[in-house]
Amino acid sequence: ALPLGPVRDDLPDYGNIGLGWFGRYGDWSNDPVNTSIDTYQGSLGYGKAISEKVSLGYSLTYQNDTVNNDLQEYGSSNNWLHNLGVQYVDSKDLVWGASMTFGHGYHDLQNLSSLIPDQRVDQFSYGIGTGVEYHMGSTTLGGGLDYTYYRNNGNNDRISTSVWGGDSTGHAMNVRVGLEERV
Repeated sequence: ALPLGPVRDDLPDYGNIGLGWFGRYGDWSNDPVNTSIDTYQGSLGYGKAISEKVSLGYSLTYQNDTVNNDLQEYGSSNNWLHNLGVQYVDSKDLVWGASMTFGHGYHDLQNLSSLIPDQRVDQFSYGIGTGVEYHMGSTTLGGGLDYTYYRNNGNNDRISTSVWGGDSTGHAMNVRVGLEERV
């Protein structure tokens, strides 16, 4: 992350910008269908303190994911995740935050056998989360709670549904608790 503009009272005048990248590639070992993977994600984020107590942030993540083998080619090259967050500093000891996420895109599955038709699956997700941290001298106690809903709309024909196809929904909830002691 890089501060934008001069820094006044530990806060950059024009906010901060952040960049991130993740990638992996390779072949699966001992695989009879010769599976290879190629995945990367790129993220861009911006955050700004709009007062001494409140900060806002937004990030956009793009994902490209391919898995190919002798039977099928899977491509997920149009997936986006938006994240909007707010942080409130109640006091020097108590900080609270919340975020909302929204994801959209699709993936394609091309079967190399003419017996199974190709598929396109539309993907959608949204999520909310909140967290708090409380400082007690050299000890910090933190906690978070988030929920995400996932939906895939694909072809539900029993013959063509594979590990990457068909309709599905999912719900995920995380509860996190942390304790930090400065030494």
